[in-house]
Amino acid sequence: MSAHTPSPWVLHRPNSVRACDGQHDSAEGCRTIVEAETLNVPRAEAEANARLIAAAPELLAALKGIMAGFDSEV
Repeated sequence: MSAHTPSPWVLHRPNSVRACDGQHDSAEGCRTIVEAETLNVPRAEAEANARLIAAAPELLAALKGIMAGFDSEV
């Protein structure tokens, strides 16, 4: 598995997620990590998708915690 961009990831626009760790070039310390074409997607769905993508680092951490629990029980 390759490394991912460190969190926090935040919703920037309904079709854009940014990584904000204070070390990037923009004034906010953020850079866009994913931007999706949303012409044929309702705004609410595009925003929900972007929020799911933005939650990926936290979801990964939770999954690793769950898997660690299983590993310790075996």
